[in-house]
Amino acid sequence: MGANKSDKRVLLFIVEGSHDEAALALPLENLQKCHSSNRLIQLGFTGGDITTKYEARDVKKEIEKCADNYRKEYRLNKKDICQIVLLLDMDGAYIPDEAIIESDQHKKAFYNATTILHNRPELLIETHRYKCDRLETLLALDYVWNGVPFGIYFVSCNFDHVACGNANATNKGAVADNFADKYNKDADGLRAFFNDPSLMLGNTYKTSWDAIKQGLNSLQRHSNMNVFIDTHYPPNL
Repeated sequence: MGANKSDKRVLLFIVEGSHDEAALALPLENLQKCHSSNRLIQLGFTGGDITTKYEARDVKKEIEKCADNYRKEYRLNKKDICQIVLLLDMDGAYIPDEAIIESDQHKKAFYNATTILHNRPELLIETHRYKCDRLETLLALDYVWNGVPFGIYFVSCNFDHVACGNANATNKGAVADNFADKYNKDADGLRAFFNDPSLMLGNTYKTSWDAIKQGLNSLQRHSNMNVFIDTHYPPNL
């Protein structure tokens, strides 16, 4: 970005997997370049499946651990991290228990429009409850790491679902590459994609989170990345 190391300020994304980073890093960096009001902010990406990691009892500390590991890897100071954003898959976590159907053919969750198939529904129900509990803890936080602004944005059921309409995609690398290729030089196209009315669940942080918790919304194709994009990158800049 042309700034000295001492000038760097990093908006850090914590994403669930490498494919999410592969899909979004270049498009979001281009959006930052085209529409940011602060030219000294750059984007960073690191991995962390925060909300379903059973061994990590303190979810806030887990966020801070991911950020600190990134800081150490890139030899930054703590003050260089200006914001932390968690981008996560909803996985249908808020759907009613009865929408999770037993199916011996599915050892992993298989997503349909109104149900999830799984060979052990009770385990998936437990995982969903655990994820929702941890999400409620995180959604109550505006800051982490002693004052760093924090927010959570979602894709549902997962990034493949949002990107190509298939929540059960097996060619995740190809989906990510196709998305990156399409939008890495098209900031307006990226904005339009996430502002598609069929994808949105409101235009504010609170309304989007209130909506994703209702009914089958966390199983259906939605995202609130429109809120992040429109807040951070106004189209008139």
